[in-house]
Amino acid sequence: MAKTMNSLPDTDSITALADFWQTHDLTDFEGALAEGTEPVSRRAERFSVINQAHEADS
Repeated sequence: MAKTMNSLPDTDSITALADFWQTHDLTDFEGALAEGTEPVSRRAERFSVINQAHEADS
């Protein structure tokens, strides 16, 4: 049974948010959403990982 809520949860808890979205649909909250204008995350510095041939097979 889906929970009924009129607003998006105001929490930083990943667990609470995951529980909420397991029982709700994003389309039910379209009016509460706003388009973001800034990047969500920044690209980290590049780095290389060198694998031996036998490591790529596993």
